Amino acid sequence: MRQRLAAGQQHRRLSLQLPALIHDYYGRVETTKTENLSKGGFCFVSEEDYHVGGVLVVCPCNPSGQTIEVRAKIVRLRPVEGTNRKVYGARYDA
Repeated sequence: MRQRLAAGQQHRRLSLQLPALIHDYYGRVETTKTENLSKGGFCFVSEEDYHVGGVLVVCPCNPSGQTIEVRAKIVRLRPVEGTNRKVYGARYDA
């Protein structure tokens, strides 16, 4: 069965929770988990306040194994109602 993409999506998303390190412009580092991944980017949930713009992501984050470090841009955020948390969408930089 062929899967449809939501409006504005360019790539299919895979629900996958991987540990990730997020490094922002101000030098903050946070360990979190991805909510989903695609060829173009990923989503993650955080209580931190990130601004639209560049971040450095290490995912999967595994101190004893191979990691992948990529630049990404936060392109959207959505507050999680009733919490301090936000869902961030990030697109990989080309």
